[in-house]
Amino acid sequence: MAGSCAAESLQRNFAAWRRRSTAAHLVAVALLVAVMLARWWGMLSDPSPHLDERCYFAAFDRIAAGQSPYLNTCYAYPPAFAIAGSWAIERLGERPVLVALRGANLGGLALALWCAMAWLPGRWRHRLLGAVVFLMVAPPVRFGVREGNLSLAVAGVVIFALLIWRRAPVASGLLMGASIAVKPLAPGAVLALLAHRPIRGGKKHWIAAAVAVAVSGWLILTFPYLDDLRTLAAGDLVSTSLSPHRIVHVLGIHVHAVWVSAVLALALVAIARRHCFDRLQFLCFALAAALATSPLVWNHTLLLALPLQVVALQLAYDRFRAARLPLRSSAGWEFSLVALAACAITLGGGASGIYDYPAVVQLFGALPPALAPALLAGYVIRHTGPGRD
Repeated sequence: MAGSCAAESLQRNFAAWRRRSTAAHLVAVALLVAVMLARWWGMLSDPSPHLDERCYFAAFDRIAAGQSPYLNTCYAYPPAFAIAGSWAIERLGERPVLVALRGANLGGLALALWCAMAWLPGRWRHRLLGAVVFLMVAPPVRFGVREGNLSLAVAGVVIFALLIWRRAPVASGLLMGASIAVKPLAPGAVLALLAHRPIRGGKKHWIAAAVAVAVSGWLILTFPYLDDLRTLAAGDLVSTSLSPHRIVHVLGIHVHAVWVSAVLALALVAIARRHCFDRLQFLCFALAAALATSPLVWNHTLLLALPLQVVALQLAYDRFRAARLPLRSSAGWEFSLVALAACAITLGGGASGIYDYPAVVQLFGALPPALAPALLAGYVIRHTGPGRD
């Protein structure tokens, strides 16, 4: 009974959020961007590229010189983005491109966070206040803004695309496909769409996935320098990642990251084909699948799990409140463990810096953030029950 009531509460919260006008949603996103501008104006107004931005601009320069974007740079993304960046600098200049990259990050993060607030109870202003508090205190936000990594922009695009695939499958596929060409975080989510068995049936999930595959395939496979990307050694980067690939690496199983992703992809396909997920269950599953199959995950990348964290925490809290038992009860322990898993995602970024520690220490530090998204997704799927959509 507690699980049923908690799941229905999540549905009501989301329905209330979705009923808000488009203008209300746009104002919320704009206000969150304004908060970030005010909070980190010193970093955002700095005319010099930040750490990850320097990687992007080095790749842009290589393209302008007629060279591979991977030549003596830390660039590790598909070549289309580097080519587009070089083209933009040639026509607009470096400063406008830098402003555009930072603006995309702020907008993407604001969108991701506002979408995550959809499952919290309360009015528009209460959700906005919750989002502002997270912006103020969460380490991944500050780290992502400081480094200028496009994970922030891509997270917002992927989360939004996974929310709209039923109403606008073509737009959803376009967004996910384009995001893969910038930073490939969404392949696991696209694969989850392909394997999905919606409760209502239909083919919209296949349409969204097919468009995503077509767009990303065109943006990646038809551009030059793809061979350089395929031969890019990712071993050193995986050793600092917060993904399951890091666990395999620490255990001394030295295989290419592609094979680890392939095994994980097969597992998620098997799970998706075995179960019929409702809308919320599938969102959580797809976000966990995207993170699990991505070899390179850092704390700002884990912002992709924001909706998953909010849903799991709200579900655990509602179940605990409905049980009317003390904190030391099983319901209390359940809520505490869910909260710890959510904290492991938000606060586990330090595990990236212990790559030169003994293997046991690395496992102790890297396991929680690497496995927490999958564990939270499993928790939500188990306790929201079948048949809801």
